[in-house]
Amino acid sequence: MKRYFAFFLSLCMALSMISCAKQKAQALNICDKDGNVVATLSKFDFSEKDLSDPLYHDYVRFVLDEAVDLIVKVESCEEEKAKELLFQKGYIINTYLDAEISRAVEEVYNEYGKEKFAFDCSVETINGDICAVFTSSNDSSELTGHSPFSTIKPLSVYAPAMENGLIDWGTMLSDTPYKQIISEDGRVSDWPMNAGAAFTYKNTLLADCIKQSLNTTAVHCLKSLSVKKSVKFLTDSFGMDLQYEQNKLALQGEEEIIGNIAMGYLNRGFTAVDLAGYYQIFGRLGQYSTPSTIQTISASDGKILYKNEKETKKIISEETASLMNCLLKQVVSPGGTGEKAFFDEKTELIGKTGTGNDDGGNWFVGVTPEYSCALWHGVNEERENIAAELYSKLMEKLPEHTKKEFEMSSNIKKSVFCSETGDLLSSTCSYMHIGYYAPSQKIGVCKGH
Repeated sequence: MKRYFAFFLSLCMALSMISCAKQKAQALNICDKDGNVVATLSKFDFSEKDLSDPLYHDYVRFVLDEAVDLIVKVESCEEEKAKELLFQKGYIINTYLDAEISRAVEEVYNEYGKEKFAFDCSVETINGDICAVFTSSNDSSELTGHSPFSTIKPLSVYAPAMENGLIDWGTMLSDTPYKQIISEDGRVSDWPMNAGAAFTYKNTLLADCIKQSLNTTAVHCLKSLSVKKSVKFLTDSFGMDLQYEQNKLALQGEEEIIGNIAMGYLNRGFTAVDLAGYYQIFGRLGQYSTPSTIQTISASDGKILYKNEKETKKIISEETASLMNCLLKQVVSPGGTGEKAFFDEKTELIGKTGTGNDDGGNWFVGVTPEYSCALWHGVNEERENIAAELYSKLMEKLPEHTKKEFEMSSNIKKSVFCSETGDLLSSTCSYMHIGYYAPSQKIGVCKGH
């Protein structure tokens, strides 16, 4: 509660000096990161004429929602009351809005998606400052939640499994069906299916499982971790709303939601802001800050009433974050599902695809040393997944990165391992790869040859 203390005191003073019911609303000014006024509002339900540019509509709506949430918390009042308080003192809200980045997002949508498919996007700094928010939805009072599909795998399966010592770089996971299911018409089929419906029926290296976004290996790995432990990790770490999945877990058991958690078919889904925020942990050594639009709220005389003192939470260890970072680089390398996201050979990039196609659109979330960006598009006319391509085009329009490389744990070491067994290389091994390992991961020498 410390972060809200100054704001709380200012509101208490205002309430004690005046009658809220009779006070006339005053203009609320919202500014971008450079202090330029982008909106002058007299009421919560604003129109485009209240903005310096219609482009900022989605971002301003997000700012108002965040400001109301702050007031609800510090005043312990209802949402409608909080909306009244927001417009009583002529507050000035300084935000993280970046006009150049916002324009770049709009340009990408206009060039690739306008009138073709729905599009949501959030660009955030690696520390959770929201630079731009965009949605093509006509009802843009808030971003829509979408099933995250395979973008959830690093969050729900691989990171917690590695954190719990269940997997390492050389782990071999089974690319075989987890079970068979019977359809309503009595047909028996393998589950889950991979993209392209093919199985190798072999043990597959962890790096390749993630690079190819295999559903089979994600389900097998989650089973070894336990669905219950994964759900607890997601809710405790990020505060995800998984109430539907939790209820089903309690009533029907893990088998009923193993696909939801391993492959991202969630009841509520994620917004682009959510997903970009969650992926911070892979770019900043396991740390997470809730994404935010608001820097400060000040009075008309310049007095600071609220300052965003970022709360940082450690989600996973530096070693796990660094190892996952290296694994997610495989996704955007040649042959990976996100290889089209590549945009600059000098800037490190990690990412993950999430393919829903007709079942709910497609995702790409990409992280560089400066930005975390998530974008989603609905089904287009050609029914193609171009999310990674859209990401690449967007990054090309952003200001050049000043920071090119991720900070990595100094404890991570390279080792050569046998690609047939996943163990460290012996003198008799014929096939080898380079892997990355933490000191806590005790890997034996290959004895399979």
